Amino acid sequence: MKWTKTGRAVYENGEATTYYQSDDGRFIIESRKRKIPHRNRSGEWMHTSYFLIDEAARTETEYMLLSDAKEAAEKRVSDGRTNG
Repeated sequence: MKWTKTGRAVYENGEATTYYQSDDGRFIIESRKRKIPHRNRSGEWMHTSYFLIDEAARTETEYMLLSDAKEAAEKRVSDGRTNG
């Protein structure tokens, strides 16, 4: 499955979202970079997670790696799943 980077939104607070779409248009992956407050001290750190959005099944699943999100999309297609 081929993926195309379709856009990127950068916010004033430093957070960002990058969008990828599968060649068939069924899947979107959103790479969401967000600020997370430190638990025991002041300040924040940046965390990126990847959300696989399945337009056919109308689902959204979070992954820690972009490669895992892409692999999950390919598995759904090979399994013939259309409902998550």
